[in-house]
Amino acid sequence: MKIQVPFELLERLKKALNDNEIEFVTEQSDYVLTDARQNKNEIVGLNGNDEICSLMIENIIYFYSDGNNVYAYNGEEFLKIKHKLYEVENLKEQGFIRVNKSQVINVNHVKKSKVLPFSKLGLIINDDLMIEVNRSYTTKYKTFLRGNNYEL
Repeated sequence: MKIQVPFELLERLKKALNDNEIEFVTEQSDYVLTDARQNKNEIVGLNGNDEICSLMIENIIYFYSDGNNVYAYNGEEFLKIKHKLYEVENLKEQGFIRVNKSQVINVNHVKKSKVLPFSKLGLIINDDLMIEVNRSYTTKYKTFLRGNNYEL
């Protein structure tokens, strides 16, 4: 939500918002209101019914992009999120790494991997889900696992 406020009322608005636990943030000269109580371990987005929902980051299996939209998937539902795919790549501490042009996966949900033709890897998440690591991302994926003490 964006609102336009006359400059002379800005300080009064900031104080009123802060008194009600609403954080006031300035980003690139636009004023953005965010809920200060939002858990930093959650991703917020819209579900299939256009309802605002959140997912715990640790429960997200992967993020994928479809054109200009990015979705988070936890094994049960997809949430359309406002982040770009390159932004969720920054969740490396939580075990996320890009494995192809359109997906960033949580390695904590990978059960096993198998070698595929053409120097690709197949990451087995569960009985119904396998995600391909394209050959240009295979070395980065293996390096990430070794560097973070995951088993190959």
